[in-house]
Amino acid sequence: AMCPPAVQVTDVEEALEMDDQGRLWHARLWATGKLYSYRISTGPHYDPLELRLRHHAYRSSLDLDAMVEAAGHMQGEVDCAAFANRRQGERPPRELDDVLTRRVIRDIQIVDEGGGRLRADFHVQSALYKMVRNMVGLLVAVGTHRVSAAAVPGLIASRDRDLLPPP
Repeated sequence: AMCPPAVQVTDVEEALEMDDQGRLWHARLWATGKLYSYRISTGPHYDPLELRLRHHAYRSSLDLDAMVEAAGHMQGEVDCAAFANRRQGERPPRELDDVLTRRVIRDIQIVDEGGGRLRADFHVQSALYKMVRNMVGLLVAVGTHRVSAAAVPGLIASRDRDLLPPP
């Protein structure tokens, strides 16, 4: 009853108050995984009703095959330093030990929804600050041929956010 109309609760489970190490329950830290879904539209015009719901790539189309190829390089256990933004007052992720910037990317699906619309779904165990949105920016750059899919492993290995395209 307290949720806004756009949110529906479909299932509820009681959670333990503490884990086996005596730590209090925490929704973010106890999560077993996350799904990030980014929606993109293409073409010369965007649907004004979707202005806040989709990113509009000002191209007639995106190369989905190239995007799928690039996404393949981003899956598995990956050092995601190149995808993370620096939080104010913290060291840049590229300066951190890769143990701190490694993440498990379980799956990335590029879904053609038809009509110039697509969706990029990221199933991750956890994410660094702004990591997934920066991954989407790279996929769009690959889809528009500003970056080649073959360049993705090198960009990841660089650990340098400044070498990647904007989100």
